[in-house]
This record gives sequence, C-alpha cells and structure tokens, in this order.
Amino acid sequence: MLTSSCKSKGRRLQQLVRNGLRDIGKYFGLRDADIESVPTSVPGLDIILSPLAKDILNLCVECKNVQALNVVGVFQKHYEKYKDAGLPILVHSRNRTEPMVTLTLKQFLELFHHHLAHVANFQAQVPNKANTVRMIERKQFVSG
Repeated sequence: MLTSSCKSKGRRLQQLVRNGLRDIGKYFGLRDADIESVPTSVPGLDIILSPLAKDILNLCVECKNVQALNVVGVFQKHYEKYKDAGLPILVHSRNRTEPMVTLTLKQFLELFHHHLAHVANFQAQVPNKANTVRMIERKQFVSG
C-alpha cells in the first residue's frame, strides 16, 4: 500500500474520533476549534484538546488504522507515556471493521461506575413506569 494511502486511512480515523468528540463537546459548551486532529506525520497525541476541552474531556488519544497491530504493545507504550496527563486511550481499526477503543481494566471499571451512578441518579428522578401507569389509571377512574 502506498504511504499516502496509509496516511489517508489514519487521517480518516483521526477525523472520525475528532468529530465524535466535537459532538460530545458541544453539550459542554466546547467549539470545534477546541478539539483538533493533527497531521499524521506529527509525533505525539493524534487529537489535540484546548485547555478548556482538556478540563472537560481529559483524554490522551492515539489512533491507529492498520491491518496488523500489536494492540498490547502499542497501548502499553502510549499508556506509559501519557498516564499522568489524562485518560490514555488507543482507538484502533483495520479495513472494514468498526473502530475499537483500548483502555486498562481499572479505567473501564471507573468509567462504568460513573455511568451507572449517573443512570441511578437519573432513574431516581424519573417516576417508576409501573407507578406512573397506576397513577394515570387511578386518575382516570376517579375523574371518570
């Protein structure tokens, strides 16, 4: 495969990640300029966050779009380099596959814990569906 084709594949994955993060960032008042992808030849992180975006998202993103990838080796190198700078994640894909994200088990469990806490908080604010149906039925019975 030509070098330009390889770089183009990598750039498309970076742009996909950048656009997804931009969509999320809009809910927190971020602008498109707060989240940028860098050219594939530039060393370092593949997604650059403004200081405001870094405060909100706190990610260190490495993107790899190659057919054969040593996921563990690439992730460990990335993790060791950026573990103190934010949440290091490896977004990887290969031809005609859905991109995947690699992170440590500890990081996954922390994220999942926060997600479940958010869901539990939301459910506590929303009435139980069965109770809501009963309330509606009683109201119809009383007023009917």
